[in-house]
Amino acid sequence: MTSNSTLKPVSASQRRGADLFVEVLRSEGVRHVFGNPGTTELPLLDALTDSAGIDYVLGLHEASVVAMADGYAQASGRPGFVNLHTAGGLGNAMGAILNAKMANTPLVVTAGQQDTQHGVTDPLLHGDLVGIAGPNTKWAEEIHHPEHIPMLLRRALQDCRTGPAGPVFLSLPVDTMERRTNVGAGEASRIERASVAGALDQLAIALALITPGRLALVVGDEVFAADAGVADASGRFRQQCPSELGSASRRHRPSSTRRACNMFAPGVRMPEDKIAMDPMDEAPVVLRDVRATLKLTSARRLCSR
Repeated sequence: MTSNSTLKPVSASQRRGADLFVEVLRSEGVRHVFGNPGTTELPLLDALTDSAGIDYVLGLHEASVVAMADGYAQASGRPGFVNLHTAGGLGNAMGAILNAKMANTPLVVTAGQQDTQHGVTDPLLHGDLVGIAGPNTKWAEEIHHPEHIPMLLRRALQDCRTGPAGPVFLSLPVDTMERRTNVGAGEASRIERASVAGALDQLAIALALITPGRLALVVGDEVFAADAGVADASGRFRQQCPSELGSASRRHRPSSTRRACNMFAPGVRMPEDKIAMDPMDEAPVVLRDVRATLKLTSARRLCSR
C-alpha cells in the first residue's frame, strides 16, 4: 500500500517561530510579559508555558497592561514588554501607548495578528496593526517570516532604549509564530549608551576573537567636532598594525568641514596648507587651525554688514 501524503517529516533541529521568539526574549533578559491575550496570542502563550524565568502578567484591560509595563520599565530601567490582542486590543491601548511615548518610556508592544492567509476574508478584529500603531510609536513592523524574528525582536529591544526612548511595535501573525525554522536565536547585543566609554575590557576580548585581517577605522563627524587628532591617532595605529592596514584610492574631505564652510563662510575655499594627508588612506584631515580660519572669516562678514 502506497501513501500519497505530501506531509514532510519535521526535522529535529526545526522549531516554531513562537519558541524562537521566547528564546530571544530569554537571551535579552526579559523577565515579565504584560498582556491581555486572545486566540491569536496562543502560540506565544504555549511557548511561554515551557519557559522558565519569564512570567506572563495578566491584565483585564489593555490600558492597564501598558500602564503596568510603563511603570515597570521606569522603575527597573529595563524595557517593558507588552502583548495585546489584534486590532481591538491595540486600539484600546493607544491612549496608554501615547502616554509612554510622551514619557520616553522604553516599551516593546506586540499584538497577535490573524493568519495572513485569512486576511482576504476580513476575519474578526483583523486590521492594519502597523498603521494603527505607527503614529504613536518610534517604528512599527509586522514579522512576515520566522527567520526575521531574531533580527526584528532584538532590534525592537535595543531601539526602544535608544534616545529618545519610547515604544516600538511588532505585529505577530499566527502563521509566522507557528511556522518552523532552522534559524538560530543568535546572541544579545550590548550597546554602551553612557557618555563615557565603558566595557573596554569586554570589547578587547571580543576583538581578540576576530581572525586577523584588514581593519577599517570608521571616523565620523563627531571626531572632527571634538577636535580630535585623527591624523596623529591613525598614524600611531598604523605603526601598531602596519601589515593589516592598506591605503584607499578615494580621497574624501570630512563632511563636517563642508558643512562648516557652508554655514559660517559660504563661498570660502579651504586653504590648501590647512589640510594634511592621513598616512592611513591619503584622505585629507582638517587640522585644528581651520576652525580659527572659519571663525575669523565669519567675524569679518558680520562686521561688514
